[in-house]
Amino acid sequence: MRAPKAGDHDAAWRSYAFLPGIAKKYGAEFADVRTLWKQYLKDHKLNPSVLLYDDLHLNAHGNYLMAEIILAHLRHRPDIRGDWTDRVQTYSVGAEADVDWKNGKLVLPIEGNKIDLICKDGGAASPAAVRIDGKKPSEFPELYVPSRIEMIAPQGSIPAVLRIRAEKPQVVEDWKIVVTEISPDFQRYKIRVSGSVTGEDGEGEAGKRFVSKSGRVLIDPDDFNIEFPLPARPESQGERV
Repeated sequence: MRAPKAGDHDAAWRSYAFLPGIAKKYGAEFADVRTLWKQYLKDHKLNPSVLLYDDLHLNAHGNYLMAEIILAHLRHRPDIRGDWTDRVQTYSVGAEADVDWKNGKLVLPIEGNKIDLICKDGGAASPAAVRIDGKKPSEFPELYVPSRIEMIAPQGSIPAVLRIRAEKPQVVEDWKIVVTEISPDFQRYKIRVSGSVTGEDGEGEAGKRFVSKSGRVLIDPDDFNIEFPLPARPESQGERV
């Protein structure tokens, strides 16, 4: 099964290719929820909406089914890897240690997703400069991860923005998105974006990809959903424009 292209529906690929591959690679248990869920609907002649509270969240029936599917996998599996003690490896640097400097470089091939460099206190060496492919870490926009969006007015625990990315290097600052116009059905709206350091950074509207003037804020149309968090709040009904 090929990997989906940008914008394609990827649920089947995640369930039948990506997740099984990750589980096999790392010796982990894989719960094939999608296949059993579809079979349950077929056997009982149910519409998927019967198991949902809304368009996304499970109701009591759906939670019961999910629990039963996962419960079947909570068991001892001696046939898959059970030793996780070597997931973290510690290496010392020095002439008599695991690795040492050669021609001004410290080379350590690894397979993993995280490296912690721990320096000794009180050392006399010069400060070290950290570079990734010859660039400062701050020059990679993808290394910045915005914190969870908070709805301030009206207050709510469900964010309207699911993901924020960037095209240009970012700085540490607070960002604010203001909805300046909105239709009664929540389908048409306009927004204004500003940063505590960057300042006013552009305006956007529903259904269009937003890239701020500085390039520090990028929001895809599918990642901005103002319809879902607002209608569930009665007090928001009087705030439509």
